[in-house]
Amino acid sequence: MDLLHEEDDLFKPKHFLKFMLSGDFQRLRFESNSSVKANPKSSVFIVGCGRSGTTLCYSLLKDSSENVFGLDEPRELYLNFWTEQFDVWSKQSFDRKGQLSSLQETNKLGDLYNSLFNDLGLSEADSYLEKMPEHLFRVPQVLEALPAAKFIYMQRDWM
Repeated sequence: MDLLHEEDDLFKPKHFLKFMLSGDFQRLRFESNSSVKANPKSSVFIVGCGRSGTTLCYSLLKDSSENVFGLDEPRELYLNFWTEQFDVWSKQSFDRKGQLSSLQETNKLGDLYNSLFNDLGLSEADSYLEKMPEHLFRVPQVLEALPAAKFIYMQRDWM
């Protein structure tokens, strides 16, 4: 399977309705090598509220180049690192104290990107593109893990 070109929803909960009702999701296993830093040529994060054009922007950028590894709202990826803090959608989110806020364990974010790019063999990608609207609340933590990351903020015009 060519992950660079086929798996936009690689880390989306496979059964999103079941996840919403139960809070259960697939546990992933990552072996982090924090001595090797993730270093894609570029990292772009698309953030903004729902219905602001984040999906259109993601699709256009993803299709604009052959060497783009893109993830469209990879919640399952982040849930594996911050279950309690990151779950703001499921029935268990209240008990887990999920919230739209900055991540408290920022070193885990660096480990996550190192795992993603290195352990999964994605370090060859020219660009990493991620649409995760909730990262609007986590810009400083993402920049700490990927200092050269760029953000596209989509603002909804309600008129």
